[in-house]
Amino acid sequence: MAAAPRRGLDRDELVRSMESQVNASKIFFAIFLIDQELKEPPIAFCGTGTVVARGVLLTCWHCVRTPAPEGHVYVACRREDDGRYVPHVMTAIEQHPEGLDLAMARVDVEAEERIVLYAGEPETAMPTWSYGYPHTSLTTDAAGRRQFNLGPRYLQGYIMRGFNHDQPGFRSTPSLELDMPTPDGLSGAGLFKHPTDQMIGLVYASHKVATIEAFERVDPETGEREPEIQQVVTFGLAHSVESLRDFAGTATGGRRLRELIPEAK
Repeated sequence: MAAAPRRGLDRDELVRSMESQVNASKIFFAIFLIDQELKEPPIAFCGTGTVVARGVLLTCWHCVRTPAPEGHVYVACRREDDGRYVPHVMTAIEQHPEGLDLAMARVDVEAEERIVLYAGEPETAMPTWSYGYPHTSLTTDAAGRRQFNLGPRYLQGYIMRGFNHDQPGFRSTPSLELDMPTPDGLSGAGLFKHPTDQMIGLVYASHKVATIEAFERVDPETGEREPEIQQVVTFGLAHSVESLRDFAGTATGGRRLRELIPEAK
């Protein structure tokens, strides 16, 4: 008699098995700008947010720095067990006091998953994982109604190096360069040491590196000049945990994050 087919893991089970410690859908939220009366579809998708403690959400400043128009609010949406995304209004939105592309906000949610801050300095070749909402697309139906299609994704890579990155519009930023894609929409996603619940940073951008493959030359037969060819490689960038530990604001009651989140031992 043939053995019964083995049931495959559903998406949430698969994500949990890869992370070992954290149910990603409970701490990674999709950020939208919406009508506070909920009379119309969301205005814009803004990125990913990470709930790190009770009522405290971290994201990137570039995701939420534009003031919400009158009658609109920023919300962080959590995927519930039934597949619905429930919005939670973000208040007390503040930029990191040192001018980094880093922000915190207050959201009325419990911290359903325990995370810890990595206690040391992230090292080259350290394996990493993250989760968020890159490539969120906007469609319009026949009636002209907007709909955002969320496709949360799990990502995994490793740290290539630590360095200070001069991000346009922000001060020099202690950063982790990642051998991991960080496409639009992933900004604000927590970065963790794989396969643990130890947070080592927060994704904020991509870093494009161009190398010249061939210099301009003259074709000997036609005499035409051929342009140089460049190869562009894109790496991920994340704020290092050192920028997170002492981050404090209204959402934390003035307390530093390391006072709210235990450090790994």
